[in-house]
Amino acid sequence: MLFRCRGDKGVCHAGLMLTFGEAKRLHKEMWNWIARGRRSERNKLNWPKRALYDWLIKNYNYCFACVIADVHTRYANRVSCKECPIEWPDGVFCWEGEPGKEGREGLFYKWDNELILTEKNRLARQIANLPWKDRNKVKKGKIGGNRNGK
Repeated sequence: MLFRCRGDKGVCHAGLMLTFGEAKRLHKEMWNWIARGRRSERNKLNWPKRALYDWLIKNYNYCFACVIADVHTRYANRVSCKECPIEWPDGVFCWEGEPGKEGREGLFYKWDNELILTEKNRLARQIANLPWKDRNKVKKGKIGGNRNGK
């Protein structure tokens, strides 16, 4: 199943498409690359394949799951985050959390704020291996098209 992806002006870039399966594969590939890091500089912005997909992911938090969920910023409303194809542990979305407050922090939030490299790599590997929902359970009509599903 192909999903239309948005460019900067709300249309596909050069007619390129991204499938649900490709998004899942690229998510896993990117996060496993990050997890193998020997330096803390490994992140989504310096992933070697980023240049190939920058036209797509730069408006979606450099996240393939956000492309599928149509989440444009990390501060997006939680309605959009509920469309995330990733099954986050305990229903806590990736970026949930507040500095200085322990408790319900998302894995990405923990990874982004972690200073110890071995722990950062462990969290990245955990993100890479999170299960994805069945593509038929992800709300249709919001993926890459306008809000009316076109």
